[in-house]
Amino acid sequence: MRYRCTAIVFAALFASAAAASGADTYPIKLNRPAKAGDAADVHITTEVSNKATITSGANAPVHQDQTMKGDIVARMDVQRVDPKGEPTEFTLTVKSFTDAEDKAVVDPGTVLSIKRTDSAVDVTAAGGAAVSDAVKQILASIYHPATSGDATTDDDVFGSVAPRKAGESWAINAPAAAKGLKQSGLTVAPEDITGKVTLASVSSEPSG
Repeated sequence: MRYRCTAIVFAALFASAAAASGADTYPIKLNRPAKAGDAADVHITTEVSNKATITSGANAPVHQDQTMKGDIVARMDVQRVDPKGEPTEFTLTVKSFTDAEDKAVVDPGTVLSIKRTDSAVDVTAAGGAAVSDAVKQILASIYHPATSGDATTDDDVFGSVAPRKAGESWAINAPAAAKGLKQSGLTVAPEDITGKVTLASVSSEPSG
């Protein structure tokens, strides 16, 4: 039996930054190190698509295509971080949490506690409320087990050393993506990972 899995990744960035050199190029920085006590309003969307072809003997190949989506609007409060400033213990006070069918899977006002250990991501709800497997799967696609000092970051996979112009695209770092997937329990060869990042637009934050 032969099993092949291909990951395809597309990312669009919407930057808010000062020009690095000249009026139209901008530094690309995705990671924002956090510290205990930080709080922020977050809007997180995730979409994971798995395509696989399974071949067994003389049987016709079987193609599988699975997609999981989630959309979360919440208040994030950080309790602990790792040496790189990645939150390892935090809560999400949910404003909305929907799945691929735009169906609410967590009630507004629910406080989800998330703890990333070196082997798992533990999710509990305040007051002992049940957390469904579907919710845990969505969160597991966003938050991976903690890794001591060698975690792959979004900058490793999607970042750019050179400043970029609005509308400019560049290839993702496939070896870094494969390493990050392996840290989350998925083994995909770098040559089976393709994707690009585009700086879709740039906006200026008001000063003062």
